[in-house]
Amino acid sequence: MLQLKNWVEREAGGCLPGLKSVYLERTASTNDEALEYCRSGGKGPFLVVAGEQSAGRGRLERKWESPPGKGLYFSLLLHPKLPSAQAPLIPLAVGLALKQGLAGWALPDLVLKWPNDLWAGKRKMAGILCELVGPGPRINAVVVGIGLNLTQRPEDFSSELRLMATSLWQVLNIDVSASALLHKIVSAIFAELAKLEELGPVVLARSWEQRSGMLGLQVKVREGNHETSGTTLGLTDGGQLRVRGADEKIIDVLSGDVFLI
Repeated sequence: MLQLKNWVEREAGGCLPGLKSVYLERTASTNDEALEYCRSGGKGPFLVVAGEQSAGRGRLERKWESPPGKGLYFSLLLHPKLPSAQAPLIPLAVGLALKQGLAGWALPDLVLKWPNDLWAGKRKMAGILCELVGPGPRINAVVVGIGLNLTQRPEDFSSELRLMATSLWQVLNIDVSASALLHKIVSAIFAELAKLEELGPVVLARSWEQRSGMLGLQVKVREGNHETSGTTLGLTDGGQLRVRGADEKIIDVLSGDVFLI
């Protein structure tokens, strides 16, 4: 990961004027590093990249496996000009940026699974975790964390994840430059969030529907002890997933888990 370290320390600022960045060989969590930086008075945009995480996490505090040199593990501290009510839209915008960053490679069946996962061939390849800093009517700061599997072989995953996770190498059977990929993704994140600020949630919702690959898929939705199966219809203007159940009833999913069938 020497090339990645050199890019972070010498070239990351090219993604956006004023971007500060740091590379860590090993840390518990890049999100925790960015959150601590913010709570100590630091301002974004600030990029934290790690070669390994010992306690990487995803949504609902699920563990994200982050073995050394096998993936992209990074977080961005940002200050988007958005009302707090639009916070659920941020992971959707970041997902579009992640998919755009991978557009140069012929990845089959690439789907943004609502609200924050990237799947290839019905296996999870990347996850997004967005965490707000401070309450208020407007967003003070947000930390955007991404874990993207790059070079893992099946045996690199735990037995729990082996059948549901994949990596760029498994899909493409080629090595991809981590630094070039990170540059594309980070630049795309800034662009997508700027669009959200300028054009608003309705434009983002329609763009996500068109570009996510999830429209019309069969899913299972689990919210608490309640489970529903149905077909995805798109998003509400607020970013909730709209699903038509087997009974033809339409539900708007606010939280919980969505599984591709």
